[in-house]
Amino acid sequence: MSAGSTNNTKDSAGRRLGVKKLGGNEVFPGDILVRQRGMKWHAGENTFVGKDHTIHSKVEGSVYFTSIQQNFHRGKRAVIHVRAESIPNRYIIPPRPHNYHPELFPHLAPFNCPPTNYTWFKKKESKKVAKASGFRVVTEGEREQVDCEKVRERRES
Repeated sequence: MSAGSTNNTKDSAGRRLGVKKLGGNEVFPGDILVRQRGMKWHAGENTFVGKDHTIHSKVEGSVYFTSIQQNFHRGKRAVIHVRAESIPNRYIIPPRPHNYHPELFPHLAPFNCPPTNYTWFKKKESKKVAKASGFRVVTEGEREQVDCEKVRERRES
């Protein structure tokens, strides 16, 4: 008896569709609210639909959902909205505007934005302690003298 073969062994990865921002979540302009195929959810106030039916937010605010009765036969339609409001606690620093290099684009460089006051935190320097392992700690001045002596020895030999 021979073993059979199968043709259905390949599979593709999931498309990661669905609601990305739930009701009450804070969103920024351009954030993805829903990824979908077709129009399972419909765009409402302050939202727009992308080419692949993805719903994005137009403004900064919070998300809320409603349902609308279409007609007697079709049932209800789920609609996603963004309530326009400023978000007091921003977790994301907005990206800096694009700046042009003054040498490469001299005609566009005068319109560059001024430098920002972002503070970049530096790592704290750790104090290295010389351990007594049989080696002598050499200062910079002594190191130069030792290097010069080695060069002289090499020249003489």
